[in-house]
Amino acid sequence: MRYQIINDHLIIDQLKVDTDLISQIKSAFPMRLVQPLINQKMVSFNDHVLTTTIMVRSIHDRLIIPLIEPAIPYGYHHDPLKVLYEDALFLIVSKPKGLIIYDPIDLKNPHTLVAMIHGYYQTHGVNGGIYYLHRLDKDTSGIVVCVKHAVFVGMLTDYFTKNHIHRQYTALVKGVVEPKHIVIDQPIGKNRHASNRYLVLPSGKSAKTQIDVIKYGSYHKIPVSVVQATLHTGRTHQIRVHMEYIHHPIINDPYYGSTIDTFGLKLHASHIDFIHPLTNDLLSIDDPMDFQLDTIH
Repeated sequence: MRYQIINDHLIIDQLKVDTDLISQIKSAFPMRLVQPLINQKMVSFNDHVLTTTIMVRSIHDRLIIPLIEPAIPYGYHHDPLKVLYEDALFLIVSKPKGLIIYDPIDLKNPHTLVAMIHGYYQTHGVNGGIYYLHRLDKDTSGIVVCVKHAVFVGMLTDYFTKNHIHRQYTALVKGVVEPKHIVIDQPIGKNRHASNRYLVLPSGKSAKTQIDVIKYGSYHKIPVSVVQATLHTGRTHQIRVHMEYIHHPIINDPYYGSTIDTFGLKLHASHIDFIHPLTNDLLSIDDPMDFQLDTIH
C-alpha cells in the first residue's frame, strides 16, 4: 500500500491485486475506526461510495478514507512549544523537563505537554488529534513523537514495540565512565520494596542499553561524564536503572542516584529516527542538549 494525506483525507493506492479490499483495510487499520465511516458512506473506492466488500483489480485502484478526529479532550495553554518536525501525520516536539505529558486524573489540566500541543493546534489552525507514541518521565526532557490521526496509531505503536525506531538520550552521570563504549544487557523488573521503581532483576524483562562517552568533566566539583545512551529496548526507567547498576547514576536522579542541585534530572531525549510510513524516507530528528560543566577534559 502507498499512503498519502491530502486535505484531511487518507488516500491509499498500490493495493494488493485480486485480494478483498476489506481484508486489506483490516490488516492495516483498526476497523472500529474505519467501519463507522463505511457505514456512513464516507469512504470511497475508485470515486464510488464503498458499501460492501469488493475485489481489488488494479494497482491503480484507489481508496479514500476521511480523517475525522473527535474533539480533543485535553485542556490547553499557549506557552511556546518547541516544534522539531511537523507534517500531515506527525507532530514531533521537545518536552520541557518538569512537565508531565498528560494528567490521567484531570484531562483538562493546562500544565501538561498535551495542553501545550492543544494550544499550538488552536493557534496554528491544526486539525488533528494528539496521540503520543511514547512517554518521557516528568523530569526527562526531549523528543516526543505525536501522531495526528488515530488510524495510524496501531501501526506506529508497532514500530516502537518492534524497535524499528532508533532512540538516543544524552545524560550527565556521576564519575568517570570507562571504557568509553559499554553495552549493558541486563533484565529489568519492578522493585517490590519501592513503589514505582525498578532494578536489574534476573526474572525481569530483557533490556539493552548502549553507552558511549561524549566527554568528561566536573560538575559542582564532582567528576562526571556526558554520555550518549542508545536504547535497544524500551523498559520503564531503563537508562536510569542501567546507569545505577554500573555505579554511574544520572545526576539529580532522586530514585537511582542523588540530588546535587535544584536543576532537575540530567537526562534528555536527544535523537530519534525511523522510516516515515507515508514517504518511506528516513526521518531523523535531533534535539541536542549541552550540559553546562564546571570544567571539561
